[in-house]
Amino acid sequence: MLESPTMKKILGISLVILFILIFNKIILSQIIIFATSKMIERDISVGSLDINYSKKQIILNTLEVRNIDKLYYKNIFEAEKITIQYDLKSLFSNLITVEYLIFFNSKLFLEFDIIKNPLE
Repeated sequence: MLESPTMKKILGISLVILFILIFNKIILSQIIIFATSKMIERDISVGSLDINYSKKQIILNTLEVRNIDKLYYKNIFEAEKITIQYDLKSLFSNLITVEYLIFFNSKLFLEFDIIKNPLE
């Protein structure tokens, strides 16, 4: 089936490109930030994202979750550092398992919009 040298080259180049896309930390970190931003429907700012494959850890440094309305606070959530340890086998299933999730120096900003009773 893969007898021609050009087919072998195309398959080899495709595998190399796939390997680079999957294991390139910069591309993978941008995918994680974009997917998380879409999932929580807020803009996210991350200073740096470190991925340690041997320890199965993702470390988010200087994370900020932006406020939509920007009433008083610019952000809804801030954290100096977040460490996530994941189960590698679960990444290929429907349910992703997180071994632990640690927040360092985190702040949660709550705003309340009090509306007076229109019947008064």
